[in-house]
Amino acid sequence: MPVGLHSLGQKELERIVDLQVERAQKRLAERHLTLRLSSKAKAFLVKEGFDPLYGARPLKRAVQRYVLDPLAVRLLDGSIHPGEVVVVDQDGTDALTFKPA
Repeated sequence: MPVGLHSLGQKELERIVDLQVERAQKRLAERHLTLRLSSKAKAFLVKEGFDPLYGARPLKRAVQRYVLDPLAVRLLDGSIHPGEVVVVDQDGTDALTFKPA
């Protein structure tokens, strides 16, 4: 490991997830959607998106795969509507849940 770099902890990785979601939130604002991720959902994304070899770089893909892609499907099928606040949670399976608040 290069000098000066250290392993990222859970809190730092969850902050990176927050930053990725904030970026997506700016795009979702056009549809008047707001996302709220539970701590379980963030922990799930960290688990799925962290790779010891690549560090936090895969987190962006995890947010896309597990949050943004399923959210788009739910928008298209009408189970989530523009203007809603959507709570993203994790229920112990290998997927996230999406529920209007």
